[in-house]
Amino acid sequence: MNETRQRRDVALLTARSRDGHIVEQHELSLEDYYQGLHDLIDSNEYRSARSIVIVEGALFDPDGTLDQEFQNHYADDGAYTGGRTVFADGTVNED
Repeated sequence: MNETRQRRDVALLTARSRDGHIVEQHELSLEDYYQGLHDLIDSNEYRSARSIVIVEGALFDPDGTLDQEFQNHYADDGAYTGGRTVFADGTVNED
């Protein structure tokens, strides 16, 4: 039987290297994600040490609705260089 697990109140994160390979994946509570309790989101040194230049994310609200998807880009030193976020209502933010 093929069961699909509904995602609720979580952030799913995928970190990629410059060549697009997955370096690591994480599932965080939205509370941990928004409070900055993970080095993948908050530490330039962490990303740089692992050669992470892209972080993709999908955020699901408590009802399981996809609230937003994003892709952030980082320099080799781990510093944020820009990104794109698509919200559930179709709004797109890019910088």
